[in-house]
Amino acid sequence: MLGVSAAMIAASWFHWWTLGMTEVLGFATGGACVWLVVREHLWNWPVGLANNVLFFVLFLHSRLFADMWLQVVYFALGVYGWWHWCFGGAQRSTLSISRTRPIEWTGLLLVIPLATWGLRV
Repeated sequence: MLGVSAAMIAASWFHWWTLGMTEVLGFATGGACVWLVVREHLWNWPVGLANNVLFFVLFLHSRLFADMWLQVVYFALGVYGWWHWCFGGAQRSTLSISRTRPIEWTGLLLVIPLATWGLRV
């Protein structure tokens, strides 16, 4: 992923394609944030917040105001998540990351198609 992100940044920097630096940096920070989340690393929070700021600017310039304000919501949730990760809540318990159980997969396989169909109507 690092190689692809570096190549995309170089292509935008030298104007070899039409994507701007805001778009490419948004892609790179989004990918880095996901990678850091999977590794349960603390730096996923500031990288994710940087991603929100980049997409806020991108959507502002594109006049996509609903998407722009959604980034504000994501930013606020990111700040809350980062604070909660560092300092915890009142209960300060350890949450472990686990795999999806078969019963949860069954529920998802039933609910997602029904919800998608319901949104279509």
